[in-house]
Amino acid sequence: MTTTRRPRGEGSIYPDKDRGGYIGAVRLDGRLRKVRGKTKTEVARKMGELRAQTPTQRQAADLSVVDVLDRYRDGALAEREQDLRPATLQGYEDNLAVLRREFDGVPLSALNVQRVRDGLERIASGRYGRGAPLARSTMKHVRATLAQALDEAVENEWMTRNTATVARLPKSKPVAERESLTVDEALTLWDALGGERLGNLFRLLLTTGLRPGEARGLCWDAVDLERGRLHVWRNAQRQRNGSYRLVDLVKTEGSYRTLLLAPPALDALRAQRKVAAELRLASRSWDRNDPGLVFPTVTGNLWDGPKACHELAAICKRAGLWRVRPYELRHSAASILSAHGVPLESIADYLGHDVNVTATIYRKRIRPEQDAAVQVMGDLFSGRAT
Repeated sequence: MTTTRRPRGEGSIYPDKDRGGYIGAVRLDGRLRKVRGKTKTEVARKMGELRAQTPTQRQAADLSVVDVLDRYRDGALAEREQDLRPATLQGYEDNLAVLRREFDGVPLSALNVQRVRDGLERIASGRYGRGAPLARSTMKHVRATLAQALDEAVENEWMTRNTATVARLPKSKPVAERESLTVDEALTLWDALGGERLGNLFRLLLTTGLRPGEARGLCWDAVDLERGRLHVWRNAQRQRNGSYRLVDLVKTEGSYRTLLLAPPALDALRAQRKVAAELRLASRSWDRNDPGLVFPTVTGNLWDGPKACHELAAICKRAGLWRVRPYELRHSAASILSAHGVPLESIADYLGHDVNVTATIYRKRIRPEQDAAVQVMGDLFSGRAT
């Protein structure tokens, strides 16, 4: 029996032993694509449709930069969509929207390094946003998105090199540094938080350095008041529509941690337990799916991040302090610990921003170095009114 060999580059067709019928395999865009069908004719037709959707070398000369950006969005980025946080995915889409506007009508063959630099300069000026110059960190993400999109063009030999990876970033405004409270300011704020509806939340942020989303997503099943421990493994995550939902996920692997609590933090949580119970009893529309939030709203839901920020701003204004944002309480905790001689490694471990590849996803063991951090917070805030 004579077997006709398929021409080079057109792939292969072979029997599907598991499901029956046939499988067609062809390498396109640098990846092996497979299709299935009942007959060889059907499989060959599907393979032809796949090849028709892939630009040939001759067609590549007619590709524009926008074509490549769209292929990246619908291909590589779409494949990763389920693994990305909503905010991260939105960042990619925002970057792609800006890049499409800047490089609209630009042929891929004309995208040299100078054209990329000029484009990044215009984007950095803020002409596609609100007019304000973009921070350097933002421009790094924009350039990285363009570089990832152009990787496919290089892989398929539509370009000889990725011009985005060698293009120099434009000079742009530096990222505004977050401020931190002095020790005296921290004590003033602590006293001002008494009786405020989110006072216990902000006191916990100040004594533990939790991220605001970690604190707002804290549930009672992660708090051990008897042993003085707190497990960080949930987060209040912002969705693409602006709402928040509770997820069993924190920022990085190093963020999963168990903290020893200083006595002032324990006092704040004990007081909050009574507050949460009273809110639940008084509410006529408590959320039936309430997971047991430590800091619920009057309906048992998550606090909105911007609203919590406004609450803290109002408290600071009444106390005669500058406008402190919730995340700056985390920076303040780090500054206070550093000022009292706690080693930087211990502070990083306590705050959960020391990324270590050997760290487990959920740290059940409490590291001895945290004792120094707990001692400082205990000595500083103990004895003050709660």
